[in-house]
Amino acid sequence: MALPFLLSFLLLFMAGDANNFPDLEYDVDTALVWKCPLSPDNNATVLYRDKDYQYVASSQELLNKNCTFVSNMFQLLSPFDELKEQNEAVKSKNVKRNVFHHSSWFKQYHNLSVMYDWYKSLAHEYSSNVAVKSIGKTIAGRDMLAVVIGTDSNQPAVYFQCLVHPREWITGPMCMYLTQLLARADSSNNILFSLLQQYQFIIVPVANPDGYYLTWSSYPKYRFWRKNLSKNKGSSCLGVDLNRNFNIKWGKHGSSSNPCSDIYHGDNSGSELEVKTITSYLRDLPNPLIGAIDFHSFSQEIFYPTGWSTALPDNIQYFKYITQWMASAVNQNGRHTFTVGQMGALYLASGTFTDWLLTDDFINSNKDKYGHKYKPIPITVELPPTRTVPITGFMVPPDQILSICKEMTPAVIKFISLLKKTTL
Repeated sequence: MALPFLLSFLLLFMAGDANNFPDLEYDVDTALVWKCPLSPDNNATVLYRDKDYQYVASSQELLNKNCTFVSNMFQLLSPFDELKEQNEAVKSKNVKRNVFHHSSWFKQYHNLSVMYDWYKSLAHEYSSNVAVKSIGKTIAGRDMLAVVIGTDSNQPAVYFQCLVHPREWITGPMCMYLTQLLARADSSNNILFSLLQQYQFIIVPVANPDGYYLTWSSYPKYRFWRKNLSKNKGSSCLGVDLNRNFNIKWGKHGSSSNPCSDIYHGDNSGSELEVKTITSYLRDLPNPLIGAIDFHSFSQEIFYPTGWSTALPDNIQYFKYITQWMASAVNQNGRHTFTVGQMGALYLASGTFTDWLLTDDFINSNKDKYGHKYKPIPITVELPPTRTVPITGFMVPPDQILSICKEMTPAVIKFISLLKKTTL
C-alpha cells in the first residue's frame, strides 16, 4: 500500500472517532504533521503520528520523500484573528449591499451570520424571483434557512444542500455560487435561463448551523467538527452525524452506536432537529422533487446510491448515465479529475440523506398537484481535494474557492439538464 494512502487512511480513521466535544480524545495540538509532495505540483499534508498511536513511518522515510516537518496541526490553519477581521469588515459594510456580490466574495470563507446576511441580501436584490425563509430551528435556536429560486410552485423542484458536515467549509461557497448564478440568470444566459423556466430551485445552504457555528466560534480547536451539538444521554460527548440519522437502514453498516464517534447515528432514526426539519420541509413541498445534490468534501467523487449496501438502485443505468456526464463536464473544464461510483461499493454508510430520498417514507409524499408520485435522482458530490490528502483536505485554501466553484458548475448544469420529469 502506498505510503500517502496509508497515512490518509490512518488519519481519517483517527479523526473519525476522535474530534469529540468537549472531551477531545484526539488532540490536534500535539499531533506531529509532515507536509509531503505527492507530485511535483501537489503538496499534501499528512499525519506522521499522534500521542496515542504507533508510528506509521520513520522520519527518515518521510525526509527521503522530500517531506518537511510542521510542529503541529494548528500551524496549518489560518490565524483566527485574520478570519475574524475579514468577516467583521464585511459586516461593517453591510449597508453597502454590493459588498456581498463583489468579485472578492469568493476569495475567503465566511461565518454563519455573514453567510445568512449574504443570502438575505441576495433575496432583497432579486426579490421578484428569490425568497429566503427559516424552515426550522436547531437545538441552540439557530435558524435553518431555505432559499427558493423561481416563483412557480407547479414546476418540479431541484434541491441542493451544503454543510451537513461543518468541517467541510468548501461546500458553503459552492451553494452560494450556485445560488448567485441562478438568481442572476436572465435571457443572456440561455442554458440557465431555460432551466429556470422548467424548474424551481431549493437550496439549504447550511444544513448544520450549530456545527458550522462551532467551527468558527471555537476555532481552531473544533475546526474539524463533523456532527451537530445534540446532547447524548450518558455521555459527555456531544453531537450526532446528521448523515447517519435519516430513516433508511438506520443503525446499520457505516455508522456507530458510540456517542463519541464522528459517525454516531443518534438514539433513533430521524431523532435530530435538523433531520426532522429537512425531511418535513421536503415532504411538504407543493411540487415534486425530481433531483438533489448533497455537497460534501473531500475526494473528488460523484456518488450515486445506495450507500447502505452494494445493492444497485432500480434505475442504475440512468444514474450511471447522469453521473458519468457530470464527471465529463467537470473534468473537461477544470484542473481536478472526478471519478464516478456507487457509494456503498466504496464505503458503506447507512442513514444517509440521498438514500432516504429513495424510500417510500419520502416518495409517498413526493407528488404533483394531480397526485402522481415521483422518484427523484439524488447524487452526492465530494468536492476537492482527492482522498490521497488526509484530514487537512478539509482546509481548502481560500484562493482555490472560486476555481472549484466554477469548475463544478458545468457538472451541476449537466445534472439538471439530464433530469427526467417522469412519474412512477
